[in-house]
Amino acid sequence: MDHLLQITLLLAVAVAIMIAFQRLHIPTSLAHQAVKVYWLEAGAPGNIPVTVMDARLRAASALRRALEQATKAVQRLAETP
Repeated sequence: MDHLLQITLLLAVAVAIMIAFQRLHIPTSLAHQAVKVYWLEAGAPGNIPVTVMDARLRAASALRRALEQATKAVQRLAETP
């Protein structure tokens, strides 16, 4: 399977999870907070370099923002006649 297809499938699954969280009234920020805690706990005692921790935290934030925008797009498309 090529990388573009893998990324597309991953994004589709992530958007579906985001929509499910919203329908169940579960804050999607909980998942983001769990990821942040994981990387902070790994970086604080020096288990990973701070630069790696910072890069992972920035990537998680960027992914969260992208998923929020993708979820909004999917919802708006579903509302369009």
